[in-house]
Amino acid sequence: MTGKHLRNLRQQAGLAGYMVCRRSGIGRSRLSDLERGYAEPNVSEIDRIENAIKELVEARDRVVELAVRVGWPM
Repeated sequence: MTGKHLRNLRQQAGLAGYMVCRRSGIGRSRLSDLERGYAEPNVSEIDRIENAIKELVEARDRVVELAVRVGWPM
């Protein structure tokens, strides 16, 4: 998997890079280099980024579900 593919996953999920960095423990400049194709991600970085995206999307979905349930305007 390339960094550009990871960027597409993040953007499709509607997540800011800093959020993925905080969750994955990868520095912002490193993520930027990976996403722009200036560096190749290693297996650990790919796993950490994919897991961060998945966890953040799941958390957002739970928040939206709760907001809808209590009548919070979305």
